[in-house]
Amino acid sequence: MKEILLTLFTFSFCIIISAQKIDYDNSSKLFMGVNLGGTWNTTDVKYKLGAGWGLTLGKSYNYNYGKIVSFDIRARYLSGNWYGQDTSISNSADYSGALSAYQSQGIIHNFKSKTRRLALELVVHLNGLTEKTGIDPYVFGGIGLTFNRTYGNLLQIDSLSNYQYPADLNALDDTYESVLDGYNAKKYEVNVMPSLGFGLGYQIGKATTIGIEHKTTFTQQDVFDGVSNSIPRSKNDLYHYTSLYIQFRVNKTPRENPLPNQTVSCPKPIIKFSNSYRDNSVSTSPQFSINATVTNVSGMSNISLLNSSNIMVPYSYDSYSNQLSANVILNPGINIFTLTATNECGLDQKTITIQYKDCIDPSLSFINPSSERTIVRVPSFTFSASINGLLNTQGILVYQNGVLLNNISFNPTTHILQSNVTLLPGQNTFTVSLTNNCGSTSSSTSVTYENCIKPKITSTNPITNTVVSLPALRLKASIDNITSKENITVTLNGRQVSTTTYNSTTKTADISLQLSSGTNTIIISATNNCGSDNETIIINLNDCIAPVITINGRNSTVSAAAYSLSASIVNMPSKAGITVTLNGSPQSFTFSNGQLTSKINLKDGENKLIVSAVRNCGTDSKTVSIIYTKPKPIIKPAVEEKKDTLPSTPKPKGKKEGG
Repeated sequence: MKEILLTLFTFSFCIIISAQKIDYDNSSKLFMGVNLGGTWNTTDVKYKLGAGWGLTLGKSYNYNYGKIVSFDIRARYLSGNWYGQDTSISNSADYSGALSAYQSQGIIHNFKSKTRRLALELVVHLNGLTEKTGIDPYVFGGIGLTFNRTYGNLLQIDSLSNYQYPADLNALDDTYESVLDGYNAKKYEVNVMPSLGFGLGYQIGKATTIGIEHKTTFTQQDVFDGVSNSIPRSKNDLYHYTSLYIQFRVNKTPRENPLPNQTVSCPKPIIKFSNSYRDNSVSTSPQFSINATVTNVSGMSNISLLNSSNIMVPYSYDSYSNQLSANVILNPGINIFTLTATNECGLDQKTITIQYKDCIDPSLSFINPSSERTIVRVPSFTFSASINGLLNTQGILVYQNGVLLNNISFNPTTHILQSNVTLLPGQNTFTVSLTNNCGSTSSSTSVTYENCIKPKITSTNPITNTVVSLPALRLKASIDNITSKENITVTLNGRQVSTTTYNSTTKTADISLQLSSGTNTIIISATNNCGSDNETIIINLNDCIAPVITINGRNSTVSAAAYSLSASIVNMPSKAGITVTLNGSPQSFTFSNGQLTSKINLKDGENKLIVSAVRNCGTDSKTVSIIYTKPKPIIKPAVEEKKDTLPSTPKPKGKKEGG
């Protein structure tokens, strides 16, 4: 099989040498092809080369200038014979049906499959490559109906007897008289099968393509060769077709004449020069490249490029990208080029004017300093710049802070201008003026000499946004370019603190601080004669502690309604969050320095006093029970009044009263 592929490829390559590019204007989208090639297969039985032929008929889409890919929808008819021939006796043959006569002696499998196929295929072409080179690589896939019947060469035609394997292996008569299992002698088996393939073509004429193509059809069965083998595993059979083809495109249909008052879309050519060009462009070189985009033309025959003398200028045009380019030689002074594009719908014409200066305007770019923000720490400085358009120091003037420098040097080979200068403290401005026969230019730059270094705060510990639980904080900061703590200022929440020490050896500042609850803003400032540096650190103090309540007193019984409640509450900064209730009713109270007092008017009977304190970090609540008993009224005992009486004198008997 490799030899056939190599032969087909060599044949195609030889024809390609004389080929020409595609011509969309003179070729139709309809095409017809004829192919002839070899057949082979991937089945349980080793393939044996056969032959086949076929026809294709289809239509191309997206088939035009500038399209990267194009597509074909095509119908295919394929006819051929596929063969197989093993060389050793099969150890896994199913000796039933047509093979049953070989059960005792074994068989060496062979087959011939008469196959016809009708399919519909989608083909994808690299149209952009074909347009530029004529080479047409493509891939395709399809679905279709495969009609086939498979025979085996099982009997010697002269004696109708079995072959004796392996002795008769080389004496087969190739008659293929026996229909193998899975097939019917009176009709073809019909199955729907998919296929994939690829090809390589070349355009050899305005409407003719030749090439080589390979296609594989997936039977989705294991009976194409009449042998079904499940050892070591079952595999579906494939049959292949590799062919040479020639394809013709049908004559292009003439454009119909439009009806009266019918508008036909016909775009005129459009010319657009490169965005880098401006009218009256200036060139300092006699070599110049003209680049433009030209659309809505079929090719170079529709384009002309003329110079100032109306002489045709050579150019190249890529119809795939619509890009035109021309390398021209300019004459000193004004050069005018006219680009014209035409088609059957109209024309477009553009001109470009290029001035060629055979001398160069002076120009410069600074090397050192490389930018306006350059800062140096030493006074010695080498000023340098790149100069174009001059051959020596004549025409070059360099100023430092307005003072002309005389110690300049210029290398005409490297075009480098240099001057060794001594900088003054602060900003130093350098101005370079250049003059030649074509013109003049001037440009300035500056460099700053800092003869001292401003302070730099590089790190702190703890870092900003740290959360602590204790108010006492020891903050450390690394500060360069100062000498003592007098160069340091520290504020805590806007108030300056003086608890700062500085170690000039380790360049570390040690600051003792007493934080407030919540967010604390610390600003460290370091200053010297050259400047200052500031660092802001945010430290959050979360010193919230759960409150603790102690009621002064205990459960008791009283006989007075007026009761004075007192309690100690620690870890409460204010009365907010404190409540006092009597039998569930809120009571007024005062709270100061951790002491709570409240005047309570007790109710008769049991009185529950509850003191509660609530903070974000915890709560506490204490209860005391006071029993109030009203005093009973005092009842005074009744006192009997006694009268003093004298003892009575007995009356003498017989004596009457009166007298």
